[in-house]
Amino acid sequence: MTAGPSTPSATAQVLGSTVPLRFAPTETFDPGGAAWIEAPWERAITVTGKDAARFLHNLLTQDVLGMAVGSTRPAVLADRKGHLVAELWIWREEESRLRLRTAAPTIDAVLDVFARHRVMERVEWSVRPDPSFAVLVCGREAGFALGIDPGLGGGALADCGPDGLWFRVRELTPEDVVIVADADRADTVRAHLHAVVPIGWETFDRARIEAGRAWMGIDADGDRLVPEPGWDDRISYTKGCYLGQETLARLHYQGRLNWSLERISWMGETVDPGTDLRDPGGDRVGWVTSARASGDRVVALGYLHRRAREESLPVSLPDGRVVSRRTDSPPPADSLDS
Repeated sequence: MTAGPSTPSATAQVLGSTVPLRFAPTETFDPGGAAWIEAPWERAITVTGKDAARFLHNLLTQDVLGMAVGSTRPAVLADRKGHLVAELWIWREEESRLRLRTAAPTIDAVLDVFARHRVMERVEWSVRPDPSFAVLVCGREAGFALGIDPGLGGGALADCGPDGLWFRVRELTPEDVVIVADADRADTVRAHLHAVVPIGWETFDRARIEAGRAWMGIDADGDRLVPEPGWDDRISYTKGCYLGQETLARLHYQGRLNWSLERISWMGETVDPGTDLRDPGGDRVGWVTSARASGDRVVALGYLHRRAREESLPVSLPDGRVVSRRTDSPPPADSLDS
């Protein structure tokens, strides 16, 4: 399989970056294969020091101390009231050396929280220097196509400079990989991708929506509580204190979420993010966050209020089109550790 056409037919704005919208009119994504998308929003933070793991453990929602060396896990940085600050992926490269993957729009907030909460801990952090070249490789054959050891959670990428690295994430499948390298090594990274098909944001976004995968800055922001976008798997309910722990534990054991991100669909044309979802009386019971055409239907993500969910209320768009809640199962999530 070749890399295909190299010139995009249009571009899209994603998390403050310009990326190809599509490379071909009939572009598709096969989760059983491998495909790559440019990802200039990717940022990597290296956290080191004797107290590095404990420092992150005491801030993030995830059980960092329980991670084996070499493993990766999703996590969230929340504020004290349980609202989102940033989504991250953690790679425990060594016992006292961890890499964090986050996005450009949230990295300053992450670093600010780190600076405000470091007191006596022996911990340092650094951000991968810009400019950089980053790609997201998705599909169950991603690791195989890159020649990556399936037992590893991350590592250096050959010939991509001292700061070139890859590590496993879970965007569309458990085998997905993020690659970040110096901008002047972009051609070298592309050479590693010679057996992988490039896709544009439109195709990736459609697959992301089908999988029910929320993205910070698109489907989630600082007004949302951590579990609302479907990120309960990023929370450890067995470890001690961390930012937002009291609120999140109370919600988990005693409360109910007012808002929950749902997979939805309707017939006809797509709508803009923020479009209302209404009950039969015309009251707003939610809103759309992401939507993509898929054949004669639109697949979408949107928040629904607890009342609409619990009472199974019919929901529609402002123009009257009926909105269906997706009952088919998204691709299954595999084990937490990669």
